Amino acid sequence: MAAVLKALNVMTHERNGRAALTPLEAYRELNARPEAYDREQLMEVIRRRGPYPVGSLAMYTGGFLAWVMDIGAKGVPTRVKVVKNLAFADAFLDTELAAGEIDQIGRLDHVVSPARYGLPRLPV
Repeated sequence: MAAVLKALNVMTHERNGRAALTPLEAYRELNARPEAYDREQLMEVIRRRGPYPVGSLAMYTGGFLAWVMDIGAKGVPTRVKVVKNLAFADAFLDTELAAGEIDQIGRLDHVVSPARYGLPRLPV
C-alpha cells in the first residue's frame, strides 16, 4: 500500500517540469501497470480516498474552484473551501461550505490543477 500511496503522491504533484495528473488519471495509470502495483492495494486506496481526495482542487459547474476539505463515506466532498469564481479573474474568495451549502456553487465537475489557475497547492 505504501508503494501505491507514494506513486499517487508523485503523480498528482508537479515535478521536474512534468504536469500533475488528476487523481482519476493517476488511478488509471497505476491500474494499467498491474505488474508494478498490487491491484487490491490500489482498490483499497481508491475506496478510502475516493475520486476527489482531500486536498484536491475541484471545479464546480457554477464556475467556482474549491479545495476539498472533507469527504463522506462515498468519496463525495462534504466540506469545501471556495477560493475562486472564474467569472472574476482577479478576485479570490475564502469561504467554507458544508454539505448542505455546496449545491450553491453548482455540481462537482472535475478535479483541476491549481497551477493552471495560479493557485498554490493546499498544504494538507
